[in-house]
Amino acid sequence: MPKLAALINKNLMPFAIVLAFLVLGIVYSLVTPIFEAPDEPGHVLFVKYLADGKGLPIQTSDLAANPTRQEGSQPPLYYLLAALPPGLAGTEGMASLLTFNNHAAIGEPASLGNKNVVVHGEAERFPYRNGTLAIHLIRLLSIVLGALTVGTTYFIARDLFPGRRYLALGSAAMVAFNPQFLFISASVNNDNLVIALVTAVLYLCLRIIRQGLQGLEPWLLGLCLGLAALSKLSALGLFPVAVLAIGISARFERSPRRFIQGILIVSALPLLIAGWWYWRNWTLYGDPLGWGMWLRTVGERPVSPTLQSLFPEFRGLELSFWGVFGWMNILAEPFFYQVLWLLVRLAAVGLAIFTLRQLTRRELEPKTLAGLGLLLAWLAILFASLLRFMWAAPAGQGRYLFPAISSIAILLTLGLTSLVPTKSRLALVGAVSALLLGLALLAPFRYIAPAYASTAVALEGEPSIQHPTDLTYGGAIKLLGYNLEQKKVRPGDVARITLFWQALVSVNQNYTALVHLVGENERLYGQEDTYPGMGMYPTSLWPAGKVISDTYQVRITGAIDQLSLARIKVGFYEFGSRQHLAVRNAAGTEVTPFVGSIKVSPIVLSPVAAQHPVNFRLGEAIKLTGYDLEATEVRPGQEVHLKLVWQALARPEKDYTVFVQLLGPDGQVWAQQDKQPRDGAYPTSVWEAEEAIPDEFKLRLALNAPAGTYQPLVGMYSLGDMSRLPVLDGAGKPVPHSAIALASLRVARD
Repeated sequence: MPKLAALINKNLMPFAIVLAFLVLGIVYSLVTPIFEAPDEPGHVLFVKYLADGKGLPIQTSDLAANPTRQEGSQPPLYYLLAALPPGLAGTEGMASLLTFNNHAAIGEPASLGNKNVVVHGEAERFPYRNGTLAIHLIRLLSIVLGALTVGTTYFIARDLFPGRRYLALGSAAMVAFNPQFLFISASVNNDNLVIALVTAVLYLCLRIIRQGLQGLEPWLLGLCLGLAALSKLSALGLFPVAVLAIGISARFERSPRRFIQGILIVSALPLLIAGWWYWRNWTLYGDPLGWGMWLRTVGERPVSPTLQSLFPEFRGLELSFWGVFGWMNILAEPFFYQVLWLLVRLAAVGLAIFTLRQLTRRELEPKTLAGLGLLLAWLAILFASLLRFMWAAPAGQGRYLFPAISSIAILLTLGLTSLVPTKSRLALVGAVSALLLGLALLAPFRYIAPAYASTAVALEGEPSIQHPTDLTYGGAIKLLGYNLEQKKVRPGDVARITLFWQALVSVNQNYTALVHLVGENERLYGQEDTYPGMGMYPTSLWPAGKVISDTYQVRITGAIDQLSLARIKVGFYEFGSRQHLAVRNAAGTEVTPFVGSIKVSPIVLSPVAAQHPVNFRLGEAIKLTGYDLEATEVRPGQEVHLKLVWQALARPEKDYTVFVQLLGPDGQVWAQQDKQPRDGAYPTSVWEAEEAIPDEFKLRLALNAPAGTYQPLVGMYSLGDMSRLPVLDGAGKPVPHSAIALASLRVARD
C-alpha cells in the first residue's frame, strides 16, 4: 500500500489509466467492423463530403436525397477535424464500403444474427488502405478525444476534492473502463468531440469557482463553449451552467463587475466562434437549431408517449450507458448488468449517506459544495434535454448521457467511497477499477467479435452431408444437401440447419436466402430470411466453385398443440423485387424447393382422449387405441367425421397409408378415404415410441347409398406393394382381412 500511495503521489496512476484507455480503445476499434457503431455511416459520409471539397451539406426532408443522411444537420466541427485523415489517406473506395444489409436487426438484441448493418468484404481487412485506412484514422482521433475526457475527469475530481486523490483516480477509471464509452470512443461519432469539450468546460467552471474570474480561465471557458456549440446541439445546455459558475464565483468575490465581465466573455466568444452556424440554419431552414429538419429526416414518434410508456426505455438507457453494443443489438450476459446495477445502487446509498453527513457535520467547504452542485446541475439539464429528445424521437441510448459522464463518474465514486472508512477507500477504488477493467476487457472478445462471426464458411475439402440434394437456383447456385442438428424441436427452440451451397459462377448480387419450416395447412412454424452467414457472408462474396457451409438458426414460434412434421423450404430471392430464383432438380424440372423435414412437438405432450377406447395392434410398431364417431346416423351425400387415435409402440420402418371404408348392407364400399396420417403432415416413419397421434377423416356418402346399417373399417397398408399391415385384437387373435371393424352407423333415407 505505501508503494501504491507513492505512485499516486507521483501522478503515474492517472497516466496509466489514460494509457490503458488508449490501448483498449484501439482494441475496440479493431474488433468492431467499420460502420457497426450507431450512426457511423452518416458520420463517415459527412466527413467524406467535406474531404471531397463539397462544402457543408444542405439537408432536405427526403432522406434519399441527403448525401450525409440525417447527420448533415449536425454542427460541423468534429467533421472538419475528421476530414484531415481522409485528406491524407484518401476517400477512394469509402462509399463502396457502405453496402447495407437489408436484414439488419437494428435495435433487436434478441435476434440470432444479422447484427451487422452493412456487408463486410475484403477491402476492410488489414493492411488498411484508402477509405478503410481513413476511417480507422478517424476512429483513432476519436479515441484520443476520449482519452482527453478521461484525463480531464481526473483533474475535475482532483481539484474538487484536493485531499482525496483516490476519488480522482476512481472517477477517471470509471470513465476509462466503461465498456460503452470505450465502444463509442472507438467509432466515428461527433459525440466524442462534444464530450471532451463539455468535460473541459466543466473543469474550467470549477476552476473559476475555486480561483475566481481572473487569468485565462474566462477566455478559455468562452473558447470551449464556442467550440462545443459548434460540435453538437446538446452542448447548448452548458451556457446556463457557465453563467451559474460565473455567478457563484462573483458572489464569492463580491464583485458584480467581474460577473458582468465574465458574462460578456462567455457570450461574445461563442457567438464569434459558432454564431455563423446557427445563422446559416436560420437562413436555410427558418430554425437556428435545424431541429425541425432533423426530425423530418430521422422521423418523429407516430404517437406522443407518456412518462409511463417511457419507463421501459429508461431501463434501456441504463443498460446502454454501460454496454449495449453494435446498433443497440448486442447485449452482454445478465451478470454483466447485474454487477453494474449493484454498483450504481450501492453508490446511490453512499450518496445518501454523504448528503446526510454534510447536513449534520458540514465537512466540505462552500466552494466544493458549489462545485458538486454545478455537476448536478449539468446532469439535470442534460437529462431534461434527453427526456425532451426521447419525447420527440426514440432515443433511449446511454451515450446521450456521456456529455455528463465525468459528473456521473465522480458522483458514483463519491457514493461508493462514502460506504467505507477513509483508510479503506483506496482499496475499494482499486477493486472497483479492476472490476470495470475486467468487464471492459471482456466485452470486445466475448460479445462484440462473436456477434460478427459468420455462420458460413468456404470449405477446402469434401463436406460431410447427411442429406444430399441436387437443386439449382437461377442456374447460378447449387444446393448440395443439408445437415440437421436436431431431430425434434419445440416452441422457443432454435432449429440449426446447415446448408451446403456451391456457386456455379461468380454471383454479383446479394440474394436473400430463405429457410422456412412449413407445416400442415401451410402453417409457418419458423422462418429465417437473411443474407447467408446470418448476414455476414452474402452471395456476392462467394468464390465460384467453392462449397459454402452455411448454418441457419430458425426459431420455432407460436403455440403448438400436437405433433407435426415441418417441411424445410429453402430458396433465394432478390430483396427489392421479391423475385424468387427458379429452382430446378437434376432433371431440369422446375420444382418447389422443399428439401426435407423436421419434427415439431408441443412442449408437453398431452394425452389424446377418445370416446371409444379399443386395443388393436397393427404390425409390430403401431396400435389403434380409440376413436370418435361424430354421428351414428347420417343421410346419403352427407359427411361422416371420424377421429382415430394411434399410438406408436416403436418407430415404424416405413410410411404407411391409412384406409377408412364404409361398408354398406349390400357388402359394397359406399365411401372411402386413403391417406397418410394427418394428411401426410405426420407420416408413420417419424413416429416414436409412446407417441399418441390423432388422425381425422371425412368420408362423404354417395347420393345413391342405400339405407341400412354401415360398418366402418380401418387399416393400414404399404403403398409400394399394397400389402396390409396384419392386425391383432386385444386377445392377440388375427383380425380378418386386416381391417378393424368400428361401431356401426345407420344411413336413413327420406
